[in-house]
Amino acid sequence: MTRAYTVASLADEWHCSQSVIRKAIADGRLGHFRLGTLIRIPAEEVRRFECQNIASNDFEAATPSSTEAPTESDTGRGFERPTALGLKRRQGGDGRPAIVHRGPWAGS
Repeated sequence: MTRAYTVASLADEWHCSQSVIRKAIADGRLGHFRLGTLIRIPAEEVRRFECQNIASNDFEAATPSSTEAPTESDTGRGFERPTALGLKRRQGGDGRPAIVHRGPWAGS
């Protein structure tokens, strides 16, 4: 028998809030089933979701690291690295990027 996650247990594993998990379920991006009023997410569905939302090693190798200076071919192509679950990065109160705590699915 495979493991089924609760909303709370999956949120703990992914280091995010339960509302992020519930929104992914409501949007149809994360499959689930119900036992009465209880929501359960199958382990296979969690793996599928993670595979679709984690950058592969090929993707990482094709993008410059933050310590590398952009080359002429990198400039102007408008590339912005995707964030977890399609969330946009927020600015801190002083205009600098806020600290982003990422779950295991978002990469480094």
